[in-house]
Amino acid sequence: AILFEFFCKWPDPHSASLANPDEMITLIQPLGIRHRRARGIIRFSEEYIELIAAKTKQSSDEEKHKRLQQQSLMQNARFIHQEEFELTREEIMGLFNCGAYASDAYEIFIQHRLSDVVPT
Repeated sequence: AILFEFFCKWPDPHSASLANPDEMITLIQPLGIRHRRARGIIRFSEEYIELIAAKTKQSSDEEKHKRLQQQSLMQNARFIHQEEFELTREEIMGLFNCGAYASDAYEIFIQHRLSDVVPT
Protein backbone atom coordinates (compact mmCIF):
# COMPACT_ATOMS: atom_id res chain seq x y z
CA ALA A 1 0.00 0.00 0.00
CA ILE A 2 2.85 2.40 0.80
CA LEU A 3 4.59 1.78 -2.52
CA PHE A 4 1.37 2.26 -4.48
CA GLU A 5 0.55 5.50 -2.67
CA PHE A 6 4.14 6.70 -3.06
CA PHE A 7 4.06 6.26 -6.84
CA CYS A 8 0.61 7.84 -7.06
CA LYS A 9 2.01 10.97 -5.37
CA TRP A 10 5.47 10.94 -6.99
CA PRO A 11 5.34 8.89 -10.21
CA ASP A 12 8.68 10.05 -11.62
CA PRO A 13 12.04 11.47 -10.54
CA HIS A 14 10.97 15.05 -11.29
CA SER A 15 7.97 14.93 -8.98
CA ALA A 16 9.99 13.12 -6.28
CA SER A 17 12.72 15.77 -6.47
CA LEU A 18 10.08 18.45 -5.81
CA ALA A 19 8.32 16.53 -3.05
CA ASN A 20 7.45 18.14 0.25
CA PRO A 21 9.81 16.27 2.62
CA ASP A 22 7.27 16.35 5.47
CA GLU A 23 4.61 14.75 3.27
CA MET A 24 7.03 12.04 2.15
CA ILE A 25 8.20 11.45 5.74
CA THR A 26 4.59 10.94 6.86
CA LEU A 27 3.90 8.43 4.09
CA ILE A 28 7.02 6.32 4.58
CA GLN A 29 7.00 6.46 8.38
CA PRO A 30 6.06 2.74 8.75
CA LEU A 31 9.26 1.80 6.88
CA GLY A 32 11.53 3.28 9.55
CA ILE A 33 14.34 5.85 9.30
CA ARG A 34 11.82 8.06 7.55
CA HIS A 35 13.75 11.35 7.68
CA ARG A 36 16.87 9.79 6.19
CA ARG A 37 14.89 7.88 3.55
CA ALA A 38 12.89 10.91 2.46
CA ARG A 39 16.01 13.08 2.15
CA GLY A 40 17.74 10.25 0.29
CA ILE A 41 14.91 9.77 -2.20
CA ILE A 42 14.75 13.49 -2.91
CA ARG A 43 18.54 13.78 -3.28
CA PHE A 44 18.73 10.69 -5.50
CA SER A 45 15.95 12.08 -7.71
CA GLU A 46 17.75 15.42 -8.07
CA GLU A 47 21.06 13.73 -8.95
CA TYR A 48 19.34 11.39 -11.40
CA ILE A 49 17.68 14.31 -13.20
CA GLU A 50 21.03 16.13 -13.38
CA LEU A 51 22.73 13.01 -14.80
CA ILE A 52 20.06 12.53 -17.45
CA ALA A 53 20.23 16.24 -18.36
CA ALA A 54 24.01 16.01 -18.75
CA LYS A 55 23.72 12.90 -20.92
CA THR A 56 20.98 14.52 -23.00
CA LYS A 57 23.20 17.54 -23.59
CA GLN A 58 25.91 15.21 -24.91
CA SER A 59 23.56 13.64 -27.45
CA SER A 60 24.05 14.52 -31.09
CA ASP A 61 21.45 16.57 -32.94
CA GLU A 62 20.39 13.42 -34.80
CA GLU A 63 19.69 11.56 -31.57
CA LYS A 64 17.76 14.57 -30.24
CA HIS A 65 15.66 14.67 -33.41
CA LYS A 66 14.91 10.94 -33.10
CA ARG A 67 13.96 11.36 -29.43
CA LEU A 68 11.64 14.25 -30.24
CA GLN A 69 9.92 12.12 -32.89
CA GLN A 70 9.47 9.33 -30.35
CA GLN A 71 8.11 11.79 -27.79
CA SER A 72 5.54 13.15 -30.21
CA LEU A 73 4.40 9.61 -31.01
CA MET A 74 4.06 8.80 -27.34
CA GLN A 75 2.80 12.13 -26.05
CA ASN A 76 -0.12 10.57 -24.19
CA ALA A 77 2.04 7.93 -22.49
CA ARG A 78 4.78 8.44 -19.95
CA PHE A 79 7.95 8.74 -21.99
CA ILE A 80 11.31 7.91 -20.52
CA HIS A 81 14.30 9.38 -22.30
CA GLN A 82 16.51 6.89 -24.09
CA GLU A 83 19.48 8.04 -22.00
CA GLU A 84 17.84 6.61 -18.90
CA PHE A 85 18.48 3.19 -20.33
CA GLU A 86 22.10 3.84 -21.26
CA LEU A 87 23.72 4.50 -17.90
CA THR A 88 27.07 2.96 -17.02
CA ARG A 89 27.80 1.06 -13.84
CA GLU A 90 29.91 4.01 -12.69
CA GLU A 91 27.07 6.45 -13.34
CA ILE A 92 24.60 4.32 -11.38
CA MET A 93 26.99 3.88 -8.48
CA GLY A 94 27.72 7.63 -8.51
CA LEU A 95 24.12 8.42 -7.63
CA PHE A 96 23.27 9.03 -3.98
CA ASN A 97 22.75 5.81 -2.01
CA CYS A 98 23.43 3.56 -5.01
CA GLY A 99 25.96 0.78 -4.85
CA ALA A 100 26.57 -2.59 -6.45
CA TYR A 101 23.04 -3.82 -5.62
CA ALA A 102 21.43 -0.87 -7.43
CA SER A 103 23.77 -1.27 -10.37
CA ASP A 104 23.03 -5.00 -10.61
CA ALA A 105 19.27 -4.35 -10.41
CA TYR A 106 19.59 -1.80 -13.23
CA GLU A 107 21.45 -4.34 -15.40
CA ILE A 108 18.87 -7.08 -14.72
CA PHE A 109 15.56 -5.19 -14.73
CA ILE A 110 16.22 -2.24 -17.05
CA GLN A 111 18.93 -3.49 -19.40
CA HIS A 112 17.68 -7.11 -19.32
CA ARG A 113 21.28 -8.33 -19.15
CA LEU A 114 21.25 -11.02 -16.51
CA SER A 115 24.36 -12.64 -17.97
CA ASP A 116 26.36 -9.41 -17.44
CA VAL A 117 25.75 -9.39 -13.68
CA VAL A 118 28.40 -10.95 -11.48
CA PRO A 119 26.91 -11.71 -8.03
CA THR A 120 28.55 -9.72 -5.25
